[in-house]
Amino acid sequence: MSDRAQPGAVKSLVRNDELAQIFGQFSDGWIVPGSDPTPAAQRRADIDESALDAFTVSTSTSSLDVTVQPGEAFVGGWVARDVSTDVTLPANNTTEIVLAHDVDAVYDPDSDADRDAADRVVVDTGSNVPSDIPQVVVWTVETDGSGVTAASRGAPVGPTITPEAAPVQSVDGETGDVVLDYLLSSEYTPESDTHDRYTDSEASSAAPVQSVGGETGDVSLQPLLSQTQTEFASFIETSEFETAINTQPLFLSSMVSSPLAMDAVSASSTAMDAVSTSSTAMDAVSASATAMDAVSASSTAMDAVSTSATAMDAVSASATAMDAVFESGVALSAIASVPGASQSVMGIPMTSFESQDRFDTISTALENSSMSKTQFTDDGSNNSFDRTGDNIVLIDSVNQPFRLTIEPQYAGGFKSIDGDPVSAPHIYFGGYTSFHDDDGGDDRIQGRVFTP
Repeated sequence: MSDRAQPGAVKSLVRNDELAQIFGQFSDGWIVPGSDPTPAAQRRADIDESALDAFTVSTSTSSLDVTVQPGEAFVGGWVARDVSTDVTLPANNTTEIVLAHDVDAVYDPDSDADRDAADRVVVDTGSNVPSDIPQVVVWTVETDGSGVTAASRGAPVGPTITPEAAPVQSVDGETGDVVLDYLLSSEYTPESDTHDRYTDSEASSAAPVQSVGGETGDVSLQPLLSQTQTEFASFIETSEFETAINTQPLFLSSMVSSPLAMDAVSASSTAMDAVSTSSTAMDAVSASATAMDAVSASSTAMDAVSTSATAMDAVSASATAMDAVFESGVALSAIASVPGASQSVMGIPMTSFESQDRFDTISTALENSSMSKTQFTDDGSNNSFDRTGDNIVLIDSVNQPFRLTIEPQYAGGFKSIDGDPVSAPHIYFGGYTSFHDDDGGDDRIQGRVFTP
């Protein structure tokens, strides 16, 4: 684990600490976006900036343990931690998770073996963090007796200056709360020069609002994920949810990045019917590992996805989505049950399947799934075999001193085996047909058939 802190301690050994202290005076604290790490994080060899994820939080409705992901921030100085932190929350409570650092964590080469011996970043519940060290609330989490019911961010993501921390000294000689009713030292009179000259309709036409969330006119904004988990669970059962995922980009982005939201959506057949038939929603879901982990683990969600051509087009075109599907027996079973879904998956490039790592991943998921398994050996005594159907066939080994032809169930799918020699492993969604050109002898093909 690597922690780095430049707390801005007075007379610190690193001059940049003073710069961090100066900058920190103008904000209560803010989180650096994970997609845009600071130069400070990038130039430190002991910080893995690719792991930084804005201190996002992973929660579960069935556990009081949450995981705060790596990140960097400005909290009275610059801090970074490139590993996740597990925090245990009290039941039936509203708890603040804070980010802090030790103000005495200043590296001294005369006394510290390395920076790890000096720097210390703290991620913990507020009650466990001393009140006299720099800190900021990063999450407020609500729990019931068994797990998390809601979570909301505290410190903003992105640069922020707190007005109270850097007040304007004066405006036209005035200080404090300055109120400007009109332009000072002017003969301009608002009522006679504007309102009397233009009607409300004329003024609206002259300077219209272009759009809000893609809507114009009297705009009604759908609720974002600031609502409670109970409110959100009710909202996704309404027609307004379908409208929101298709017309509210901010809503859709917040939804696919929230584990709690995606758990609720994946468990609702109404919500998943709306999501799976929307190319806009499915493109966002397929691109999000958080969303796809929830979808691929839910039979309700995968039933909707596997029967929708729109959804399967989005899933099969996304490496993120397919990685989640291949690690889930629930998802593989749903796809094998629907010929159209199997055929869509077969459009994945052959190299994605003809590798030992991918074979082992899918094999493990299938072995741990509820699908029935049949092991087989084709010894060539029967010249042809038909293993097509709603299934997934894994070829584990091939011993082939003869000519063998294997054709996938779906044309244009994975590479067929034709001729001598061949290699294993091979994976066929929907199965295959095979033909041997001799009368038997040694064992030829060994494999497994998995059927939903």
